[in-house]
Amino acid sequence: MEKIHMIEKKLYDATLKGDVETLEVLMREDEPALARVSISSCFNQTPLHVAAMLGHFGFSKSLLHYKPDFAGRPEVRFYTLDRGETILHTCVMYNRLEPLIRLLEPIAVDEDFTNVKDESGSTILHTATALKRTQHVKYLLTRSVQGVNEVNGNGLSALDIIEQMHKDVKTIEIKELLISTGASRAKGFGNKANQMTLEVQTSQQPRYNRRAKLLRKVTKWSIFKKKGENKGNLLLVAVTIIAAMAYQAAISPPGGVIGIDAKESNGPIIKPGTSILAHYHPDENRLFWRFNTVTFIASLSIVFFFVSRGT
Repeated sequence: MEKIHMIEKKLYDATLKGDVETLEVLMREDEPALARVSISSCFNQTPLHVAAMLGHFGFSKSLLHYKPDFAGRPEVRFYTLDRGETILHTCVMYNRLEPLIRLLEPIAVDEDFTNVKDESGSTILHTATALKRTQHVKYLLTRSVQGVNEVNGNGLSALDIIEQMHKDVKTIEIKELLISTGASRAKGFGNKANQMTLEVQTSQQPRYNRRAKLLRKVTKWSIFKKKGENKGNLLLVAVTIIAAMAYQAAISPPGGVIGIDAKESNGPIIKPGTSILAHYHPDENRLFWRFNTVTFIASLSIVFFFVSRGT
């Protein structure tokens, strides 16, 4: 059980980083792990959702390679997040066209997917129009014109939304695309259209930005954590070397030792093995041993700390 949890944790970390190599290794070790990790515990999103949000196209392709039925499974395509949006909405929100195309490929062209709405009643086309995702709108309309006049929870069609937005190159292009496919304005939405359209624009974008910032923070934390581990390894190497040097200095003190019996003029005989520093400079010798002992003990303490933490 612990091994399974560890593999799933590695899979989740690989998803955040877009690490295709780690994904391939994990699939060789435990291929069913991808099926088990349908929802991540942190964001309540599938690995495919997270990869799509962060723009890890290569990782998304690998996920679909190992689990091709991901793209065709309704529970993945139409699985709703905290605000009712599906992964199809997510691809539009985070400006990810390629994952959107891959997810819609298994759906028959004549199959109606326009009834897939978030909690505000917005279809994928509504979301793409409100966020001025020109390429997404073009792809959706090229693929199918079903639901082009579908209205959202505020009673607005895609054409209503674009009509009330500030005119620029993108809005003009999207409007032309919609009109060319037979889009029309909804009837009976009255004088509140401008207000409701502004609500669509102002309520959606901050929400998407907050989630994107949260994902970026977690990704950065993972990177910083890895850097911290590398620094810890370097520190362990350094203190090990310092401990070895302190030990060497203890068994071979500065100045060396007397090798044979020696006698000073008019003085006592110096026995072999006597430290020259201790004999001629006792004060400096005591200072040396204090510093050397403190260094050795401190280095060993750090080594023991790292070893105990690792186990």
